[in-house]
Amino acid sequence: MSLGVGIGGTFVALFASGWKYGYLYPWLIPLRVLHEDSTKFWIALLVGSAGGIIILAATLYDSIRRDVSYS
Repeated sequence: MSLGVGIGGTFVALFASGWKYGYLYPWLIPLRVLHEDSTKFWIALLVGSAGGIIILAATLYDSIRRDVSYS
C-alpha cells in the first residue's frame, strides 16, 4: 500500500511540475529548491552527506555498545 502511494505521488509530481499551482505540491519542494540556484545543490549534497555520516557513526557506536551474548 505504501509503495503504491509513493509511486502514485511520484507520477502526480511529474505532471504537477508543469502546473501553475505546482509550487503548492509538497513533493516538488526539492525540485524547486535545487533548480533555482546551483549553489544550493552543493550545499544540499554536503549537508545530506554530513548528516548521513553522523547518523552512520551514531549507529555504529550504538551497535558496538550493545552486549551480545551467545547462549
